[in-house]
Amino acid sequence: MSDNPFTQVQDYVKELRRAGEASRFDGKMIRAIDPDTPFMCQVIADDTPSLRDVMDRLNGFYKKAGSKSYYRWDSHFRIFMEVTSYSDLISGSQGTTRRLL
Repeated sequence: MSDNPFTQVQDYVKELRRAGEASRFDGKMIRAIDPDTPFMCQVIADDTPSLRDVMDRLNGFYKKAGSKSYYRWDSHFRIFMEVTSYSDLISGSQGTTRRLL
């Protein structure tokens, strides 16, 4: 369970909160981060049996209507997580591009 995208997201958020700020690549501060700042995180991952197993173990993932994406509010870490497959991401962007053109 410790080596999955959801734990990685939690670790990144903990690191940002511990730092107290978000910084650009050159070190310039973007904004301060309070310990109770909520985060929204996007996980791009193939929909595999092992990913589904981890999602089942964590409970609380809901399927978005009309897609293969899932979402979850993690109240302990104050993180809204959305899980999207790469194929859904591509097909969604292609639909958006067609509508714009």
